[in-house]
Amino acid sequence: MAENQSSAPAGRTRWWTISEWPVRSKVAIVVIVPIILAIVLGVLRVQESYQRASELAQSGDAVTVLAPAAQLDAVKDALLVSGGTDPQVLDAFNATVEQLGASMADADVAEPVRVGVENALTAAIGLRDRLAVGNVPPTDLNRSGLDIFSGLRAAILDSAADDIDAIRVAKVALVAAAEGRQFIATQQLLVGPAGGESAVDLTGATAAAGQEQGAIATLIAAGVLSPEEATRLSAGVDSRLAAYREADLTSEPVAAAAIDSFADSRVIYNDKVQTYITALGAALDEHSNDARTVFIRDLVLITLAVLAALIFAAFVARSLVRSLRVLREGALAVARDDLPNEILQIRSGGDAPAIRPIPIESREEVGQVARAVDAIHEEALMLAGEQTRLRLQIGSMFETLSRRSRSLVDQQLALIDRLERDEDDPSRLDSLFRLDHLAARMRRNGANLLVLAGTQTRRSSMEPVSLDAIIGSAVSEVEDYQRVLVKDFPQVAVAGSAVDDLVHLLAELLDNALRYSPPNTAVTIGARRTGEGVDLEIIDHGLGIPAAELDLANERLASGGDVTAETARRMGLFVVGRLAGIHSLTVRLRRTSAAQDQSGITAEVRVPVMLLAQTDRSDFGQPGPQQSVFDDRQTVFGASDATGRVPAINGGADPAGAAINGVAPQDNGPAGSVLPSINGRRPGDGPAAPPLPTRQPARNRADG
Repeated sequence: MAENQSSAPAGRTRWWTISEWPVRSKVAIVVIVPIILAIVLGVLRVQESYQRASELAQSGDAVTVLAPAAQLDAVKDALLVSGGTDPQVLDAFNATVEQLGASMADADVAEPVRVGVENALTAAIGLRDRLAVGNVPPTDLNRSGLDIFSGLRAAILDSAADDIDAIRVAKVALVAAAEGRQFIATQQLLVGPAGGESAVDLTGATAAAGQEQGAIATLIAAGVLSPEEATRLSAGVDSRLAAYREADLTSEPVAAAAIDSFADSRVIYNDKVQTYITALGAALDEHSNDARTVFIRDLVLITLAVLAALIFAAFVARSLVRSLRVLREGALAVARDDLPNEILQIRSGGDAPAIRPIPIESREEVGQVARAVDAIHEEALMLAGEQTRLRLQIGSMFETLSRRSRSLVDQQLALIDRLERDEDDPSRLDSLFRLDHLAARMRRNGANLLVLAGTQTRRSSMEPVSLDAIIGSAVSEVEDYQRVLVKDFPQVAVAGSAVDDLVHLLAELLDNALRYSPPNTAVTIGARRTGEGVDLEIIDHGLGIPAAELDLANERLASGGDVTAETARRMGLFVVGRLAGIHSLTVRLRRTSAAQDQSGITAEVRVPVMLLAQTDRSDFGQPGPQQSVFDDRQTVFGASDATGRVPAINGGADPAGAAINGVAPQDNGPAGSVLPSINGRRPGDGPAAPPLPTRQPARNRADG
């Protein structure tokens, strides 16, 4: 039935065609691609958390330089108020510059913060150097103070992002308080120490007071001032503006009350700068720790999620692939092993076995396919059973028709046999011989029907029969027995269980050789011993068979074949193969000659040692030296010349009177047939038969 074949299609798999990918690869792609995307997104999320934590940590480090920078700004304001002439303030300023420089050398801060603080430090160093040379004019002193404040302001604004409320409020309050303090210092510098007239710049002081009002409004909007502090700052700047206007109008010095308000406002600004420097650092540390916690949490959760997804996907993929593998292996086992063996069991007469379901119990698609394969398996067994029953019915029909026909043929042969014994006229006796052989062929065709039906054709003999008697009986069952040239063969006996079928097999091969070879040539049969038994050869010089058909014929002979539509057309080939298979005989066809210009087929039949009589088996222990199948001795049913051609048979040559293996017919009494018979069939007695009419070979002999 089924043959072992590769489950993979022929040819190389085209990797760019998804439909040709193995299921394992498809499942792997379906699982891996989403997981890779999830890993990429998770890595991006973790990277974002890490970057956020790093930025906040770096902003927290910026406080280490912002605090000294704010201190420098405060000392700078005191320096502006003193006009740069107070030695103590100048020493404090120089010390603060050195402290800020040392902090910058050790700090790891963001580049914008570093640039802003370095600008403030550069301006402070420049101012220090100028003050070391001599007094600096108030205008230049104020400009240097503004440069220091601008660097601090830029560093504060760039220290952290504004997306966190606490940090944003701290930055706004810190910058506004530092601005207010700067503008207080500017006003105090421009109106002169204690209101001295030599340094009065009321226009610049008025502008600085207006800018201070903006800083106070920012502090109030940020909600970092208490009502009392807001009132005090607003009242102070209002009183100074009024004093600046009155002094400008009356050309009088600024009132002492306005000068005194500087100290009160500076206290509030200094307090806010110090408070929000600390608040900024605390907010940065808190959110830096929170960001670090978020980073660790995201890393752990995403890692666990990816691992869980991988494990779950691997489990699902393994379950799917394993189910498909079990389905594939089960389907292949059904196709290659189970179904052929079960069909063979059914054809051998056994009952249909219960199928072995594919071991998949799930109800999803794979399980449904498994149940479909089981259903196909059951249906195939049911069809095989019906086919077997049909074969049995056909075989029974063949057997019935054969036995009915054989009964009539046996009666006909008995009648012909009586007529032969009572007939003396040579012409009529020859006609009776022809009828006798035609009836024998009809009986053999009936036996062929029994072979088709798988029924035993004849009752086997219990006693061994000599090989010469078997060959003689086979020759007696063919029509043109006169053309058969029997070479000498070993004196061995065949076990009785195989005698009838061996006669039948040889008769079919002889009949085939005679029908498909020219009528003026002989068909030779002979045998020899080998180490494995006895080899018989039937040689003709007929039309031959093409090489392809010869191989196919040998394959059918070896396998025995099944009854098909071709069986009736190649009845002889089928019967020979079936009989050979029953008794473990080996039948093979080959060309008679290797020469291309010569035709003919040689049929080789090997009778194994186990089919020989017990007394003859000891002679086959070791193969003897190779020799020709034929030696110089031969028995001629139809006399032939050296070329194998049979001359016309005249009335004086009686082929029935020729000797077989040197045994001559009896001389006394009516001349009996020299053809040994097992089943009672032999040509009748009487004068020599006239020559048979010449007939031409018909179709290709492979059809026989």
